[in-house]
Order: sequence, then structure tokens, then C-alpha cells
Amino acid sequence: METTTATTTATTTAPTMATASEARPTGPVYDQMDESWLAEQSRDAWRGVAHAWGNDGDAWAVEAACQGTESTGYACVYNQGNWSRIEKLGWPVILVLDGVDERYLLLRGIHEDALLVGTESASRVLQRREVARRWLGAYLVAWPQSPDWPKQIRRGDSGPAVDTVLSLAGMADQPLQGSTAFDVRFERWLMEFQQRHGLEMDGIVGPKTLLYLMRHSVTEPKLLSDWPGSS
Repeated sequence: METTTATTTATTTAPTMATASEARPTGPVYDQMDESWLAEQSRDAWRGVAHAWGNDGDAWAVEAACQGTESTGYACVYNQGNWSRIEKLGWPVILVLDGVDERYLLLRGIHEDALLVGTESASRVLQRREVARRWLGAYLVAWPQSPDWPKQIRRGDSGPAVDTVLSLAGMADQPLQGSTAFDVRFERWLMEFQQRHGLEMDGIVGPKTLLYLMRHSVTEPKLLSDWPGSS
């Protein structure tokens, strides 16, 4: 009897090894927003703003201005908005975070989904959605300002403050042309400016309108759109 032996050859496929570039994580590595770090940053946010303006010793003046004290050498406005509005302004801001204890967090940069936050000595990169869980749109903007700057400037006013405002208007996105006084013509231009920037259309230069008039004239500090490791 003839015996036939069948031989079966098994084919084994070796696993494909990932290349170094495929194994390496892409994009920014996000930090965590733990409560102890956040509490420290809430205290240091004022110092961070003062440092951004090149005046490290003015933390007390920034905080006082944002708490409503006048003539500290700084102005501060409370705004309500979104990430796009902050990017349009283009300055570092202090985010007001909701929670059992209200916290302040210095925002220094935005790049896609990454936020550069905190003082320079203790900064972190957080994912936007993590911050959004506690941010309801409130933020503070502070800047150096002469203690004798008027609270409001309106049609018929004159003097150095009006001259400064007219000069700033000449550098706006749609610049003022041909007006040398706070007259009806400038008031009309100002109301159109306010409308474009989502401000109250009252034809008066108060702190919020002044803030948006100034943004084109300030070269530093700027809200960063790129930093080492952001992309």
C-alpha cells in the first residue's frame, strides 16, 4: 500500500514595524491645568501683565486698576467675548475662569487648538477645550495710561487727549482722513468704527473704544500666534 505524505507549508507574515516618524506623536504636547498651579497663576496674573508691558514692579497698579481703582497709571476694561475677539484684539489678556473660586489666567498666545497661558516663568500649553470648560467668555485687558487721561472724550472736546485720539484714528483699519477736531465728521467716523468692532455706538471715546483705537499703534506686547513647540 502506497502511503502519501502531504506537506503543508505555513506562510507567516512578519509584522510591519512603524517607522520613527510614524511612532512619534505629532502636534503640541498639552499640559494639565491642575488647581494648585491655577491658584498660583491667579495671584501672578497681574505681575504677568506688568511684565508684558515692561514694568515688572507695576503688578499692584494693574491689579488695582482691574479692581476699579482710578489713577494708578494703568487702565483696565472688563470684556465679554470669544477666542476670535481676543485674537482680533491681538494683546495678552487675563481670562476670568468660573468655578467655586474665581480664577485669573494670563493668556499669552493662541495657535490653532493650543493656548499659551501663565507667566513666562511658569507657562503651560493647554488644550483650548480644557480651558473652555471653565471660561464663559469674560476677560480683562490692561495697559499703561496717564493718570490724568479723561474718562470720556466726546464731540466738542479739545486738548492733548483729543489730538492723541485723532492720531490713533488715522492708524485704524479704515483710517480717519481730513479731520483735525472732534467734530460731527469725526463723531460719525467713530460710530462706524464702533459698529465694526462690536462696541456701543455712542460716538464717545471711553476705555473700550480707546482700547480698539490703540491696538494698531502698539507693537509690544502682542498675543503670540506661534512659539517654540506650537506646531
